Amino acid sequence: MSFDVVFKAYDRVRAHVKRQPTNAAYDFVTRRLQRMQHLFLKWLDVYELYAKGYQNEMITWSRPYVIWDLSVFGNVVEESLPDVFEARIPKEVYVLLDDLFTQLYHGSDFYILANGDSFEEKSVYDEIYGRSLKHLTAPRPMKPSGEIDNVLKSIKNQDMVIFYYDRGQYDNAISWPLLVHECLHWLYGYEGLNTLETKCPKESWIDEVLIDIYVTNFFGPAYATSLASYLYSHPHEETITHPHFAVRLYTSAKYLNDLAMVPKSLPSPLDTQITDAIRYIDTVQERQAEVIQEVKDKVDQIYQVTKQPVEQLLRRKTKPFTAFIQDIEKQRDEILKFPKEQFPEKQILSIDDVLRYYKIGIPIAASPRVLFNAFISTEYLEKGVDALFVKESLKKWYVREFWNRMGKS
Repeated sequence: MSFDVVFKAYDRVRAHVKRQPTNAAYDFVTRRLQRMQHLFLKWLDVYELYAKGYQNEMITWSRPYVIWDLSVFGNVVEESLPDVFEARIPKEVYVLLDDLFTQLYHGSDFYILANGDSFEEKSVYDEIYGRSLKHLTAPRPMKPSGEIDNVLKSIKNQDMVIFYYDRGQYDNAISWPLLVHECLHWLYGYEGLNTLETKCPKESWIDEVLIDIYVTNFFGPAYATSLASYLYSHPHEETITHPHFAVRLYTSAKYLNDLAMVPKSLPSPLDTQITDAIRYIDTVQERQAEVIQEVKDKVDQIYQVTKQPVEQLLRRKTKPFTAFIQDIEKQRDEILKFPKEQFPEKQILSIDDVLRYYKIGIPIAASPRVLFNAFISTEYLEKGVDALFVKESLKKWYVREFWNRMGKS
């Protein structure tokens, strides 16, 4: 049996990769798709090196099985193409995540969004290597040269992160903030959240809870309501590394209850919407009361000992949600003192503004944290939010921020 069948399979997949469309509405998305295309082609180069090595190796009875395994490797790349290049989630969702990375990190070109079975985060290297080469020994003729190691090192240096979203949620704008949680998985150590584990009970899912506390403090009530909305329609079971979704919701709901205990801690209409959101979340949690009861004491302990340290970590980079939204309102009040002809250029958009424009169907260039937190009342959580409005609003926000940066440069 000849190795030609292997090389022909790789040539076919290589041609398929090169045919993938990489043009997008935004240059920053196009660049990422082109990088992914380049990475997939590099993986095919690695597979080809393995095939050439085994071709020169003295193997007899196992030869057909090796040829079969190597041929199938091309499928690993090919099967990943639709998830990346035909992803249905609006490109404007990148604006939501880029806003996070702008505040917490030094860039955002290293990730891409893809269809998935759930919300999760993986690197391209881990995804491809884990599904193909992880359990295969490098062919002996290749080992002395180190050629394979050099190519793998090159791929690692150019690696990208894939943030998968539940493919059934691509048009559910309320669920999009759940991607922020996946971003924090990648930033977990960078943000110092791992240093808080020593304060907590030893649990395999401690990172999940700490990330939820952090994200809720950063993104505000909208994150907890996103969890509730998702759990309402898609009950999830726990795994070894992930607590049940109801436990994560309980963690984030504690933040909302803290806000509700401090009258007027948030500007209207958020202060009244919080009560509405808690009522909705309580309805969802009632279905999962038994699950929550099992870990309630541990989660309460984790929340209490890490609430302040998490906020301190957040303040090193940006403003927690409560401070951010209060600042928005303060700026807005000051701008109202300007002459009316200056309003369009100096406008600061609040929760009230978003809701007012939403009701008349006009997208508005509000910060993602303002935009999503406008829709935390039961009315929107039960009936949903017009995804087109949110998409166009994020687009307006991106354009506005672009021109602001141009004006400062």
